[in-house]
Amino acid sequence: MSTMTDTLRDNQHPYCLAMDTSTSSMTVAVLNQGKLLGEIHSQAERNHSIGLLPHIQDLLKSLDLQARDIGSIAVGRGPGSYTGVRISVSVAKTLAWSLGLPLIGVSSLEAMAWGGFDQVQREHSPSEVNQPTWVIPLMDARRKQAFTGIYECLVKGGEESARPLEVMPDGIRLMEAWVKQIAEKIEASAYKPARVVFVGETAGFAEQIQFLQENWTGQVVQQAYQIEAEYVGKLAYPRWIQGDYDDTHTLVPNYTQLPEAEVNLLAKAQKGAIDMEQHQADLAAWSIQFRLMRLEDIPEICEIEQESFTTPWTAGAFENELTNNQFAKYMILEIDGHIGGYGGMWLIMDEAHVTNIAVRSMYRGKKLGERLLRELMRTAAFLGALRMTLEVRASNHIAQNLYEKLGFRSVGVRRGYYTDNREDAIIMWADLPRMRRSKNGTQDPTVGNGEIT
Repeated sequence: MSTMTDTLRDNQHPYCLAMDTSTSSMTVAVLNQGKLLGEIHSQAERNHSIGLLPHIQDLLKSLDLQARDIGSIAVGRGPGSYTGVRISVSVAKTLAWSLGLPLIGVSSLEAMAWGGFDQVQREHSPSEVNQPTWVIPLMDARRKQAFTGIYECLVKGGEESARPLEVMPDGIRLMEAWVKQIAEKIEASAYKPARVVFVGETAGFAEQIQFLQENWTGQVVQQAYQIEAEYVGKLAYPRWIQGDYDDTHTLVPNYTQLPEAEVNLLAKAQKGAIDMEQHQADLAAWSIQFRLMRLEDIPEICEIEQESFTTPWTAGAFENELTNNQFAKYMILEIDGHIGGYGGMWLIMDEAHVTNIAVRSMYRGKKLGERLLRELMRTAAFLGALRMTLEVRASNHIAQNLYEKLGFRSVGVRRGYYTDNREDAIIMWADLPRMRRSKNGTQDPTVGNGEIT
């Protein structure tokens, strides 16, 4: 835990820059000692990576503030959209690191619950003072699932609401089972809520919400609501006062659920032994090169995605990564001039986050996935990254052994990571070796032989 004098916190740099991109709503706010000064938000999830920094600049300019006036950074760290959460957290970390500011990550769902409750108070009959309301924030996770939790909200003396209290933690849940669990939780609670309020992306869950309305005698309200960065800042403010900050380098998003970022590197090896003589002959005959991905590669990349993943990325997603995402680096593995595979990563300060690796099915079992990963590690190290992280299915021991061979070590588990069967993911990290450059210092990090030099 870091500390800071009360004078510095309250007088010299009292402004907090708060942001969240966990949903399709991109929102930025500036607060002064927990009170909102100004806010900008817009809709367009695919533009978050190019729109967030301009939003910040526009907001500061409108308030006649500069970056040096900011005293802290607050960010919603999810759960929510995989790419969206990553954008706001990476930008917040970069700003905090470059400006030397304290960083505080908060639950995006808790911010949604608090802001949604206040909107219900304004637009519906307000709850009485000290009468608890259970607020259920909803972010659509597709396949009839939601990122959600339960928070208890109260109105204090006057009209101001108190910070929500967690009743059930954030997670991803099937809505049909979730509303039944909520009903059981209410029945078993010694202090039952006066009403239950669903807020956020409620439109796709009308049928499930209706079930609770029909099976509970209390009031059920649903309120469409877009998360506001004001409440991200309000959640962070008490921690800022106490000097309770997150480590800028180790703060990570709460993904809860991710699209598949794991590669099936050794698919053929899982089916049987590899003919090593043929394997060596193939590698000797092929001309293998690595280069940066280009827009004209996208149609073939999408074919490989379809071959490799149950939830493949779209052409638009790759186009956005190549044209708008300043953190993204994507490499092509060429075999005799043809695309045989690709790998991608996000470079965030001194960390590299692997997003995708895939090899065409016809080339699998030749250890090309290993060479792709080595090339990503080499490139990341060349560009200044010190560590790399990825996720792998808990059952995929062959891939885990490969990653361990390359220096990765397991550091944790993400429960229910994979949507197809709710399998856990193993989180792995590796320290990257220092890059040894050629004597003339002209080594090109985008073309190589797949080895870490």
